Amino acid sequence: MGNKSAYINLSIESESDLWKSFVDKNENAFSHLYKKCYKSLYNYGINLGMTEELVEDAIQDLFLKLYSRPNLINDPLTIRAFLFRSIKNFFINSLKKEDKNSSLEESDPELPFFFDYAIDERLIKEDEEDEMKQKIDKILASLSPRQREIIYFRFLHGMEYEEISRIMNISGQSARNLLHKAFEKVRKSYGSVSILLLLKPI
Repeated sequence: MGNKSAYINLSIESESDLWKSFVDKNENAFSHLYKKCYKSLYNYGINLGMTEELVEDAIQDLFLKLYSRPNLINDPLTIRAFLFRSIKNFFINSLKKEDKNSSLEESDPELPFFFDYAIDERLIKEDEEDEMKQKIDKILASLSPRQREIIYFRFLHGMEYEEISRIMNISGQSARNLLHKAFEKVRKSYGSVSILLLLKPI
């Protein structure tokens, strides 16, 4: 079985498939998982407010831990949520050590969250990009950090509620409620949530 896994097309495999392949003794799959996830995890850490050095340390620490302790993942389908949540936990723990904010005594404090994005040019006319970006920037600025975060996961990463709830440490219903409230604000600003479909990762 270990030999068979070496022949999968690692470049197009999902995170969960790569993890299953690694557990199945395909060492190459772990390297591909790291490369596949690095940019997304790096950007997420920066969006949370981490410095470049800190997020790089967090990613290195995370993958070293996973390599030596693969039993941390019971269900391969949770690997992506585990990775993102681990980056957030690393940052929260680092802030607690610095003791800069008393609110960090909470189990899951709200952190400032801003994200850069690109616009899917296929969905708009060429001369509309600047106008659309201004509208989206205004909409995102009106949302709370957690509302921006759930839009980031839902629209830029295409995550389902179960994944999002694991990362944000909330129930699936709470995730739905949070997104619904964000939608209501978007509708008030723009009249429709369809503008969010223009978002894509950089």
